[in-house]
Formats: sequence, structure tokens, C-alpha cells
Amino acid sequence: MNPDRRGRSLGMRRSVRLTMAMTGMDKLERMRESAEQLKCPFLRRRAVDFADAVKVVADWVASRHKRLDIRPFLQTGELKRTKLSTEQVFEILRDDFLVNKYYITGALTSQIYRDDCFFDSPDPDLPIRDLKKYRDAASNLFNRRLSRCDLLSIEIVEDKLIVAEWRLEGVLRLPWKPSVKAFLGKTKFFLDGDGLVRRHEEQWSITVFDAFISTLLLKDFGAPGAPPVEVVADPQFKRVYL
Repeated sequence: MNPDRRGRSLGMRRSVRLTMAMTGMDKLERMRESAEQLKCPFLRRRAVDFADAVKVVADWVASRHKRLDIRPFLQTGELKRTKLSTEQVFEILRDDFLVNKYYITGALTSQIYRDDCFFDSPDPDLPIRDLKKYRDAASNLFNRRLSRCDLLSIEIVEDKLIVAEWRLEGVLRLPWKPSVKAFLGKTKFFLDGDGLVRRHEEQWSITVFDAFISTLLLKDFGAPGAPPVEVVADPQFKRVYL
């Protein structure tokens, strides 16, 4: 196919998906407006709660799913902090864990990431090569008040490679608040020639099947949750990743 035609075709498909998504959001808004107009207070409150719950789930799925390209692809538009040393990037990443709690909030320092950074993990909605998509997904995944991610270690393994280990447990940002069992993770940050993170790669201590079933269906399914932070942070504790 001619490159110009291929580009126009891709643009049309994205436009159609975006239009469909906007139409869907309009329907959700109309659903809520209709609920607010019910005369019975008892029914009105429950109808509004239902409409809000549907919107929360729709937003959560839309931000998470890599195949639902319902938002136009946009670069962050931010000025990148290029030519930083590996040590400087290390300091920023450490603050993202300790201060910004980015695994829970999605508040990573995007200026040190490429817009086309490759994000990979056992998560079935990964891999993706889109910083904005990853940040949107991370910011909508967890209930921030009921979730936590503790940094266990972070080090420069070699030039252009930083490795962090962490423990995460939390509650998904869904109306019924399903809990995620505590598990351990390791993240490798690969830097490019400009000092930007080009690849963000995770390993977990549990399988994605275990995580899915124990979170959404059977709470006691699979391996037990990770021990408390005080235990797994001990240098003598052996952390195993799959």
C-alpha cells in the first residue's frame, strides 16, 4: 500500500475510534443526567450511583487496555531533560518511588522518559510503546489511599542501566474495591544515548494468572502474599522473581 494512503487509513481508523469513544462517553453523561431527574429519592440515588460506577469502570478499562486506542496519540509536549548522567537519572527515579509513589499515582517524571519508551511487564495490558498511555493507566489503576508501593532497593548496575526492587499491595480503583495481594517486583530502566529512559521492564514474584484470580475471583488463590516490608527489605531475604 502507498505510504500516504496507509497514513490516511490509519488516521481515519483512529478518528473513528475516537468518535465512537466520545459517543460512548456522551451516553454515560446522558445516563447520569437521566438518573438525576428521577423523582423518587431512593431510586434517584441508586441510579446516580450506578451511572457513576459504570463511568469509573469505563475510564479504568479505557486507560488500561493497550488495544483500546480511544484517545488520539499525543506526545507529552514536555521539554526532555537530555544529557543527564546515569547518576542524575538514578536520583530522579529514586524520588519517583519515595516521594511521588509513581507505581500508585502514575506521577513519574516524564521529562526523563522518551515519549516512545517501551513498557513491559507480566501485566496482560503490556507491552506498550507510549509514555502517555502508560502514565494514564498507572494513574487510574490503584486507590491511592488504600495502596502502597515500598522501594526495597535501587542501584546503578552498569552505565545506562538502573534496577529497582519493590513491594506492592493495594486496592484497585474500581467500585467494589478488589484487593491486590502483596507481591515483589523488579524494574529495569534502560537509558538511551541522551540519558532518557527508553525501556521500562518489570518482573514479578507471582504469575499474572495468580494476580488476576486472587484479585478478582478467589482471594486465597495461588501463592501467599509477600511478607511485610521489614522482612523483604532485609538483605538476608532472598527475593525471587519469575
